[in-house]
Amino acid sequence: MVLWSLDCPPCRAELALLGEIYQENPRLRLVLISTDDSSQAQAAQGILHKNGLSKVESWIFGEPNAQRLRYEIDAAWYGELPRSYFYAANHTRVSVSGALKPQQLETWLALN
Repeated sequence: MVLWSLDCPPCRAELALLGEIYQENPRLRLVLISTDDSSQAQAAQGILHKNGLSKVESWIFGEPNAQRLRYEIDAAWYGELPRSYFYAANHTRVSVSGALKPQQLETWLALN
């Protein structure tokens, strides 16, 4: 699960990387969540389409209280972006703040 925003330059670079990985692994279970207001849904979909991610499950914050949504996702997350969560088969998760590196994704894919 990857949280991102339209006004986050590292997020855009990460979406490009995720698009490349997804094209190589179309069965990758990936969920993208834009932390932007729902009024920006069309722009968010445009970015996903540009990066080859239009078929990936994606969501956008619809609640005007973004702080509450962030807390619901992870009480230890204070809104820094990009923010990613890797879920293992046993339902444990590992969180990563900051842009993902190709090696991190490749290692995760190899293990799961």
